[in-house]
Amino acid sequence: TIPWLRRYRYALDHVTSHAAHDLTACPTIVLLVCTTQEVTNPLETLRALEVPHYLPAQFQNGLWNPANLSRHVLVLHDQVEGPREWDETALRQSLTLTFGSTAALLRINSTA
Repeated sequence: TIPWLRRYRYALDHVTSHAAHDLTACPTIVLLVCTTQEVTNPLETLRALEVPHYLPAQFQNGLWNPANLSRHVLVLHDQVEGPREWDETALRQSLTLTFGSTAALLRINSTA
């Protein structure tokens, strides 16, 4: 190949990588996950995880818009090691009110 072509191609790829028109590396969804065993209320934990500080640098410097992300929420409840006294109905309603139809509660069984 032509010697300068490789250097040109490398420089071009480096300069245009993560440009505003190139969103191939941009995540399309954010999955917020917590458990019912959290120290705080699961809703508080999920709200804390929504803070843009936890997103990649491209969202913080304005290259990508965090408002365009689809957020999905998952709360895990361990039937074996999880809390015994918890209100599943109230948690499901709170999740739906706060996060909409993209929120789910999943019961799991650990093998301790």
